[in-house]
Amino acid sequence: MYFNNKFFKLSIYKKKHLNWKYLEKINDIENVIDIGAAEGTPPLVYNFPKANYYYFEPLESFNEKLILFNKKNKINYQIFNVALSNYVGESVFNEVKLAPKCSSIHNLNNFWEGEKKDSTIKTKVSVDKLSNFKNKVFFENSIVKLDTQGNEIDVLEGADDEIFEKVKFFLIEISFHKRYEKQSTFDEIFMLLREKKFKLAGVVELNNEVKASQGDFLFCKSNDERTYF
Repeated sequence: MYFNNKFFKLSIYKKKHLNWKYLEKINDIENVIDIGAAEGTPPLVYNFPKANYYYFEPLESFNEKLILFNKKNKINYQIFNVALSNYVGESVFNEVKLAPKCSSIHNLNNFWEGEKKDSTIKTKVSVDKLSNFKNKVFFENSIVKLDTQGNEIDVLEGADDEIFEKVKFFLIEISFHKRYEKQSTFDEIFMLLREKKFKLAGVVELNNEVKASQGDFLFCKSNDERTYF
């Protein structure tokens, strides 16, 4: 997820990112599943301060800041240091030291030429499917945020029908400019979610700094007639 840090201090109750104001209209979220959590997602905590938070982040180096962020905002949370995909095992993970939030299970392509790509180190991480966490995560009345730098379709394929039935919303970052050697496309994600009876509710935010190369898209149940935008 892209947001300008000038809107946020450590405690997100002081300021608000106005581009995410549409989430205010969602008042029935009890659980937030933040996949690709990094240091946390302040706009989600601002809009859903009383929800339970489940963080999936393969890089343990984010844990200290993530724990501090949650303590400051008095959040009930759990952290799972695992990369989610459509299989179980291990994988090489590309950690971008100069841009850690851009780290990915996929190899970086020529979009990253220069210092950032040169700072990448490869590390092994555990990989699992979201469906294997049903005994640890409450999916009822939930919103799932997905920001896994090109791996989003694989994460969705790792969820079973029971999860799709329980989840109310998906908030997914999707890139239109290819940044990794393998990368999920909008069409793939849209078609999969449509098969699972979700529809596009709207665009929460577009990153306009690089010709609108990516955006955050909100999907709701296909029978949800509420207006969010």
